[in-house]
Amino acid sequence: MRISIAFKPERNIFLLPTNYNYELSSMIYYIMSLSGPKFSNWLHSRGFSLDGGKRFKFFNFSRLFFHEKEIQGDVIKASGNFKLIFSTPIDESVLTNFVSGIMENSEGLYLGNKQVGTKVKIVRVNILPYPRFEHNTKYIMLSPTVASIKNNQDRVIYLDPSDSRTIEVLRNNIVRKYEAIYREKCPYAIDIAFDEEYLSKKGDVSEVMRLINVKVGKANSAKIKGFLLPLYIQSDETIHRLIYDAGLGEKNSLGFGMLEVAK
Repeated sequence: MRISIAFKPERNIFLLPTNYNYELSSMIYYIMSLSGPKFSNWLHSRGFSLDGGKRFKFFNFSRLFFHEKEIQGDVIKASGNFKLIFSTPIDESVLTNFVSGIMENSEGLYLGNKQVGTKVKIVRVNILPYPRFEHNTKYIMLSPTVASIKNNQDRVIYLDPSDSRTIEVLRNNIVRKYEAIYREKCPYAIDIAFDEEYLSKKGDVSEVMRLINVKVGKANSAKIKGFLLPLYIQSDETIHRLIYDAGLGEKNSLGFGMLEVAK
């Protein structure tokens, strides 16, 4: 299930860091804590797991959509209200706590880091209806999708769409999410194909890659590499809904891998 959230900044013209994923994720956890700190603490520290292995927070959010914006180095200068799309496949827990937290908040929220940011108020929340899913559905990415492996030195290697391992990594991630939610083996075939015509027009795969810095200025800062391009997914509607709600690939709770059905 998805909701659209409209924010009103304290001032009409405001500044935000270009790398705002971590700050936005932190604000989401804070909103959830307003409705119940036990739930937000559990979600942050544990989440949903599959046989004690990979843990999923099972929420996802898009990049911010501004009325007007201008990039000035590592700062976004924007004006007017802006919006965010938030989604989760766990309606009764994650979404309920998130919306309850929004209702509890009346003083406003701070979005940004120690250098730049703005105080905002949530002025509107709309539930978004599901699109129609075909067996073979074309998607666009509302935020970069992340796929990675670890090498022999346990170092994370971020994959790009030209790597022969990328499709399988994404497929396995979907299967693990399905099994973590439904507690059964995934019975559905899942085929993924990137839009080769789009890649050809870009000329080089580096043109679809995006590098996002998280926790900038902190000891545990990291650089996450993802890609942004259309793709096709063939599967059952159950899988399409899961991908639509939970996100594709890794680090969904940091705002990566949100898809939208191509118009």
